Amino acid sequence: FLHNTVSTATDRYVAGLKLNYDILPWFNMSYQIGTNTNGFLRKEIVDIGSRGSEGIGQIVQQSYRFQEIESNLIATFTPRLPNEDFGLKALIGHNVNQRTTKSQVFTGKSIVAPGIYSLTNTKNVTPTEDMFEQRRLWGAFAEIDLDYKKWLYLTLTGRNDWSSTLPKDNRSYFYPSAAASFIFTEALQMNSNVLNFGKLRASWARVGRDADPYSLINTFKVNLPFQGQSGVIQIPTAGNDQLKPEFTRDFEVGATLEFLNSRIALDVAWYTRLSTNQIAPLTLPSSSGFAEVFDNYGRLTNKGIEVDLNLIPVRTKDLTWSLHWIFTKNRSIVEELKPGVDRLQLNGVLDEMSPYLEAGKPYGYLRGTMNARDAQGNLLIDPKTGLLIRATDQGMVGNPNADFKTGLSTTLNYKGIFLNALFDLTRGGDIYSVTTSSLLGRGVTLDTRDREKVIVIPGYYGDVKGAGESGTKRVPTARDRYS
Repeated sequence: FLHNTVSTATDRYVAGLKLNYDILPWFNMSYQIGTNTNGFLRKEIVDIGSRGSEGIGQIVQQSYRFQEIESNLIATFTPRLPNEDFGLKALIGHNVNQRTTKSQVFTGKSIVAPGIYSLTNTKNVTPTEDMFEQRRLWGAFAEIDLDYKKWLYLTLTGRNDWSSTLPKDNRSYFYPSAAASFIFTEALQMNSNVLNFGKLRASWARVGRDADPYSLINTFKVNLPFQGQSGVIQIPTAGNDQLKPEFTRDFEVGATLEFLNSRIALDVAWYTRLSTNQIAPLTLPSSSGFAEVFDNYGRLTNKGIEVDLNLIPVRTKDLTWSLHWIFTKNRSIVEELKPGVDRLQLNGVLDEMSPYLEAGKPYGYLRGTMNARDAQGNLLIDPKTGLLIRATDQGMVGNPNADFKTGLSTTLNYKGIFLNALFDLTRGGDIYSVTTSSLLGRGVTLDTRDREKVIVIPGYYGDVKGAGESGTKRVPTARDRYS
């Protein structure tokens, strides 16, 4: 019989309605609306006699509901042009997206009758959360598709959004895109058995993004009752009524080549992305009365390549063997931050190790405690203890971004029976393992099997302030043992 449990009952509903009507042979109107609703009831039980909840028992019950509503009204035009070499398709539309989140949490302390896990069977029931959050986005968009003889294509798009999470002066933002492709095997009428399809493409796009709800003004939270009286406390995140939308500009060029009746297909792309006005919480001095404020903070670049290769070594009436290889390499660098901001901490993990953003460094680099070194990079040793001296300031100790990622899958298909295998590789990228750190500290890993061995640490004597005694070489002593 389980005494301490967490149970969740989840319900999900998805519904949609779509209407479509051809007003003219070249003019179509469609409307689609849908909803996705997800809710759950979660109950966490800490039974009487447990180490937690002071041994008197506790029941925490959460009722959660998330609903998203999406509405699209689209008008599509496909007129026939006088010159049949040209093709045209255009559409305009209107979009509404609304997301609503509700959550209520009740905590019951001190279970009265053992074995009855109901809030009504606790001495004190306290509401610990009553949250409501809603975000609404309105959008108007248009798209034009042009083609010439089905081998030259041009697509132009534009969208304007109005967001409820941005200030009135900045809640409207526009972002366009353009894409072109050239099927040169069709244009040059290349009837080759070797290269049977070839396409070159290029695209440019600008994408906007709004903020999280309720980031514009100072907000308050109803506090837990104290001696029967309710109160309110100020949320430690300050409001910012000058927020601007984020923008990302993307430029990409690529090529698609197919050989030997498409038994070899190669797709290669190179891209560069620039993100500006990104929104993140910036730390404030405690004298301001707040801990942080959401603000636009800087510029971030991503550059990389993608390679996609498909091979079909065997293709018969009954048997097909195919190989699919993918290779990606991305370099993400923080170009600049908001003036006056040296670095930004992402989700904090540990005091001695956390991911950060800093100008000139990789995105999310790991910053933590380091060993002190002299100007030449030599380790500094405390002459009193024989141990390494810790640097007074933290620094970059790792880059979590991978050098590259690649994967190879192979599939056998024999008369409709499939057998698939996948090999995946991520090369590079530093991680910090709390599990490994804990095991090392307890001396239960193979790394510590020779812990009684005398180890000479290469370095120089220094003082505890991190200043090296230049020219004094490290001399091994009995203190060189690992503790």
